[in-house]
Amino acid sequence: MKFFDQYRVVDLSMLIEPHWRFKPEFGFKEIPKPEFSFRSTVLQSYGAHNFSHCDAPQHVDRSMETIEQMDIRRFAGEASLIDVSDLGDNAPITREILADRGGHLREGDIVLLRSNQALRHPTTDEKYWTLSPWVTKSGAQFLLEKKIKAVAFDFPQDRGIREDYDPEFEPSEESVEDWACHMVLLTQGVVQVEYLSGLEALNKERFLFFAAPLKIKGSDGGPARVYALEENND
Repeated sequence: MKFFDQYRVVDLSMLIEPHWRFKPEFGFKEIPKPEFSFRSTVLQSYGAHNFSHCDAPQHVDRSMETIEQMDIRRFAGEASLIDVSDLGDNAPITREILADRGGHLREGDIVLLRSNQALRHPTTDEKYWTLSPWVTKSGAQFLLEKKIKAVAFDFPQDRGIREDYDPEFEPSEESVEDWACHMVLLTQGVVQVEYLSGLEALNKERFLFFAAPLKIKGSDGGPARVYALEENND
């Protein structure tokens, strides 16, 4: 059987384009040759945590691993989907919600939380970032207890991400409530794959998942191309 007869490939990567939060700069060079010319695109002012990317544990703990020290297998493997798209804007994603919808989770899974936030507000729109749902401390603790190896999101997963952009933001009494995924999961080595797109195209609860962060020496994260493979067994 041919590979693409067996699997459906779903691209889950956010488009890299300038917008109000991220402002990558693009340059182009033409390199002439005798019978043709190369075009070389230069990407400037691009952070390791812009657009789709993977966090290394050193992002929150300087004694932990940087991105190039991590086994690539930590970003790939069996995955499960939890759909929270019905919750809408500014919704806390709690233990109770995840426990009710995550009965199919298995130890060692990569868990994808699907909010469809970009269908409500484009990723280039400020509201995508300031009206996002977020994972609470109890929600993050539930995922940690399930012994997952990684978690991925199609929304800004921690409430604190909006702090610099929302003039009405008020910090929680416990900072862990605003940074639950970073403080509860990443500190324990549970990899985060952030700012995905297109999860609405996933048709199954279980599939194979792959994120390939750039191997940047000494970096606390890396931009990634992210995709899923769903079996064509219908």
